[in-house]
Amino acid sequence: MSKWKYKVQVLELEEIHEMPNGWTNEKYLELLKFLEADNPEEIPKDEIRDMAAMSLIDFEPEEAAEKVLEFRFGDAFNAGQRENIAVDARRLALWERYPDVKFHQEMFNVGYMLHLAFPMKFRQPGVARIKLEVKALNHDSAEALKNPDSGFIARMLAKGMDEHNTIYRLYQDSVEGEQFVDAEDIIWRFDSTNYDDKEQTNTLVVYTSWNWVDELKGVEEFESAAYNDEEPE
Repeated sequence: MSKWKYKVQVLELEEIHEMPNGWTNEKYLELLKFLEADNPEEIPKDEIRDMAAMSLIDFEPEEAAEKVLEFRFGDAFNAGQRENIAVDARRLALWERYPDVKFHQEMFNVGYMLHLAFPMKFRQPGVARIKLEVKALNHDSAEALKNPDSGFIARMLAKGMDEHNTIYRLYQDSVEGEQFVDAEDIIWRFDSTNYDDKEQTNTLVVYTSWNWVDELKGVEEFESAAYNDEEPE
């Protein structure tokens, strides 16, 4: 029997269309410089996002996509790959469908910018925001809950859905093993700042692709035996 025991309540499950700090004024300014816009430093902060979008409109949609891909990914892709991805971006949710999961979050950020500039050409990206109240049911579980890692969150979500869910189906060995290497690419972000030592509860806000948690819709409460990754030797 597992020593890890939690009771989990799903307080909120909603779709949002922009990741916290996915784009900042600093990033918009960097993009404008990358696009060789005129005097970007002189643009007021409350206008810089719209000006970044307007600068992209000077290009054809797929060329603009290549520009944003190069800006966000650097040399991770060559020119030919960027060209192919730009074509796919017109018809696919690449933040869910791109073959390599480590690129999903940045594909979302690219998709956000392209939809902002070309709302009729690129679909609006959506990501799941989940608010969970997690109660530890014993001492060991409480200690783990104080500082959860991405592996903990991914395992917890997998256990909250039926056994055919995507996380469990693709990562069963990681869910049940000591290391969940891809967890940081599945869990794009999570905030854990409200641990109550007396009640042994923690409120977690998790951001992840719908591809991983679609089966969580309709779930209000579940039990979990999640745990953090083991420290590598």
